[in-house]
Amino acid sequence: MPIAIKLPEVLSREEFVNMIPKTARTLEIGPYNNPTLRRSQFPNVKYMDMFTAEQILADKERYTNVGEMPDHIDIIVDPEQRPTFTTDFKFDFIYSAHNIEHHPDIVYHLNEMASLAQGMHSRYFLTVPDKRYCFDYYQHASEYTDMIEAYLEQRTTHSFGSYLRHTVYATHNNIYEHWMGSHGLDPRSIEININHATTIRHKIDSARDERQRKFADIHAWYFTNESFMYTINMLNQLGLQPWRVDAVTPPQYMTPEFHAVMSLTRYVNKP
Repeated sequence: MPIAIKLPEVLSREEFVNMIPKTARTLEIGPYNNPTLRRSQFPNVKYMDMFTAEQILADKERYTNVGEMPDHIDIIVDPEQRPTFTTDFKFDFIYSAHNIEHHPDIVYHLNEMASLAQGMHSRYFLTVPDKRYCFDYYQHASEYTDMIEAYLEQRTTHSFGSYLRHTVYATHNNIYEHWMGSHGLDPRSIEININHATTIRHKIDSARDERQRKFADIHAWYFTNESFMYTINMLNQLGLQPWRVDAVTPPQYMTPEFHAVMSLTRYVNKP
């Protein structure tokens, strides 16, 4: 029988992941150097990432927080390939923290994750940045129609529009200031002058250069807790992907993220 999941109105990330049984067969996506599900607490967890443990260890310039460094990455992903990975592993729980918004084709990602489910009882737990409390504040919440376009294009790299929005419309990333209502200058309201136009042109060139790189650490999609439930469930109702958002929380005070739990409405053997 499927496990019923009911979320409190607000909870921390630690409280959220502690709803996952410690001994369950669990996958964490994109742990990099600081997994949320540590093997000392979740002995059956496996990790999926674009990088090997050796590459992560060598890339100290990207470290923000150092937790329990993964000693092994179990599934290596190549986002420019279809499928992006191969494995025989199956899981009861999948966990993703600040990951889903990076996928150029979110529909394909959701179908791939469904193919890793052990059965209809499997659950996908997500911690997702809320655009209102991070550098995405001035971005428009993503539409499911744009996600369908990316899916039909079979997008394996970010669109130029994603790069341009990331470079032109990003604001500061001070969580406290966002909660206090201070979001920085709206880039769409700044008067255009020669200096500002030159700055934007430089950002366009920077976006073009960034797109030449295989890995780009930018957001393709922007969410609030309400928009996440609506857009993902629309994709489900249209039959494009099999996950249904059953529960979502608003962000906890002074955090930039919300939490969501998804269940399967149909079983997927492969995407």
